[in-house]
Amino acid sequence: LAFLPARGRGKGVDLSRGNRDDGRTMAPASLLCGTSSCTAAVWERMAGDYACGERILWLHSPAGGSLSEAASCRQVAGEYAAECGECIPEATEPTPPSSGIRVSGRSLLIGDEPFIMKGVCWNAVPRGAVHPPSPENELALATIDAPLMAAAGINTVRTYTTVASVAVLNAFWAHGIYVVNPINPLASDSDIDAAVDATKAHPALLMWSLGNEWNYNGLYVDLPHAECIERIDAAARRIKARDGHPVVSVYGEVPSADTVVALSAIDVWALNVYRYDDFGDLFAVWAERTPSADKPMFLGEWGADAYNSNGNDGAGAEDQPSQAAATTTLGDQIIANLVPNNGGGGGGVCFGGALFEWADEWWKAGKEWQHDVGGTAPGGGPYPDRTFNEEWWGLVDVERTPRLAYAAYRDLVFGSSAEAGAPAPAVSPPPSPPPPPSPPPPSPSPLSPPPPSPLALCGTSSC
Repeated sequence: LAFLPARGRGKGVDLSRGNRDDGRTMAPASLLCGTSSCTAAVWERMAGDYACGERILWLHSPAGGSLSEAASCRQVAGEYAAECGECIPEATEPTPPSSGIRVSGRSLLIGDEPFIMKGVCWNAVPRGAVHPPSPENELALATIDAPLMAAAGINTVRTYTTVASVAVLNAFWAHGIYVVNPINPLASDSDIDAAVDATKAHPALLMWSLGNEWNYNGLYVDLPHAECIERIDAAARRIKARDGHPVVSVYGEVPSADTVVALSAIDVWALNVYRYDDFGDLFAVWAERTPSADKPMFLGEWGADAYNSNGNDGAGAEDQPSQAAATTTLGDQIIANLVPNNGGGGGGVCFGGALFEWADEWWKAGKEWQHDVGGTAPGGGPYPDRTFNEEWWGLVDVERTPRLAYAAYRDLVFGSSAEAGAPAPAVSPPPSPPPPPSPPPPSPSPLSPPPPSPLALCGTSSC
């Protein structure tokens, strides 16, 4: 709303017909925002520098995001409740249109075909940056990463912050890669609505996700387990009232049967599991705790890092062969427990997984400009040292150079036609990694602006 055009009340708005000067229409004057309480007087009432109606029409326009009439009215009525609150729609949203993605038993279907996930966890934080990723880094790294992922047969990314950029989704979809898009269940109703509306129509969207290992971290604010359930349930129901994509919740290890029942609005479960190089009884326990067989499941995080703390004389070192071996061993166990492509009763209880993770993140255990070792995380511990070396988990390093685990994951076959996402070009060799960024200048003044670049911006002195 900060970029509203210059005010011109009455220009292009005819309340008697609901017409706009761009050809789009809104409700007739008698039912502005679908409610009799949104009168012409309320429509013209000032809310800050703009009238309620002007704000609603802006959000409904292409420049403002092309929100639906109901969503535009609801957002303005929520943000400016004192001035525009009468314009909140009385009627509920119509039944959300089907996304073509749905659950059936233990399968996730796209159309009528079971989908098999060969995914990775992706957080777009380059060397020298910290979480959360900036929109600029998301787009830059999605453009670099997507073709390299596609060359390994990867068809899904699971992110850790909401991807609101259509350009980022386009970058993945161009290579047949779906996105599991998270929404913070503690966000306000208006923020949840806006997050859903921003990308719900994009073909790359596979599912919405709520929480990440929330049984360990209390939704990152140490909420009690019961309150986490309440907030996740409320967020899931709100999302599903606006959109037809499935909603997944990401749990640390296996939830209890009571937790699964309490979260009936959750369509799919993702389990983050670190058990050395053997999932053990994971799949059997999940089957036992979901006897109705109506909850699809995938591994939300799994894998091993590339640093071995068990080196000679107590000194650790990078250990790519061990990471690759764990990737193959654990990946084979997932494949052995896949729901059969025909959705039949072959005993499989998961439809794939998202390996942790795509690329190293240097911000986690020390200074973001250096590659540190160490760190802690819940779970039994990864192969071979049971130590979570938090900055060493990538299939590719921070400069996007593939490790041996990249080839190991590439060679795992998770499915046939169901493994593919959107139509993608033939697999080509991985592109050369980009050159590493320069390290920061020594001891910069935190208040000083950066020095001008010696290179011409955009390749021209006029820029």
